[in-house]
Amino acid sequence: MAATWHTVLQSDTLRGLAVRYYGDHKRWVEIAKANGIVNEYDDLSAYNTLLIPDLTDDALGDPGDPFYVDVAVGVDGGLALDARGEVRPVGGPENLMAGLLRALTTDLGDLLPHPGYGIALSRYIGFAGTPLFHRFLALEVRRVILRDPRVADVKNIRVRQKPGTRHIEIAAEVLPIGGGAFIRLLFDREAA
Repeated sequence: MAATWHTVLQSDTLRGLAVRYYGDHKRWVEIAKANGIVNEYDDLSAYNTLLIPDLTDDALGDPGDPFYVDVAVGVDGGLALDARGEVRPVGGPENLMAGLLRALTTDLGDLLPHPGYGIALSRYIGFAGTPLFHRFLALEVRRVILRDPRVADVKNIRVRQKPGTRHIEIAAEVLPIGGGAFIRLLFDREAA
């Protein structure tokens, strides 16, 4: 496919354009890089047209890879760069875990183009520190993790509030699609 220009419609998303032009939603990164877009969820209506680059090589690896290849995100939420200052790609289980952590640290409804993305932690604030809070939050963690199409199962979900703080420690074991071993997920989140 030769490079082309796309006139942006209000409903356009980077992943949708990647499917339309390349048949592979994972190639949204290439469109973003070609247009200087740093966030997958940027409002594309700010652009009149987008360059859809010619992709003759398989820069993103095996399209059958269930983990996908994406751009690495730094601890500040911005794109992670390699030693040359280029966007660092990430794949395999590291990409799966990074995606799950993003979903589990984003409040449900905060990502306007994707209202179902994130965790409904604020729903349970009145119960923080109680066994009921831990049970509800464990169910919510399960819902968020199983929503990712790369996940086959999740088990051993544990939610614990650190004494005297508003920090919640969440641990789970995640089984990627295609089998293999469970991967341990562990992170802290502050309850609002």
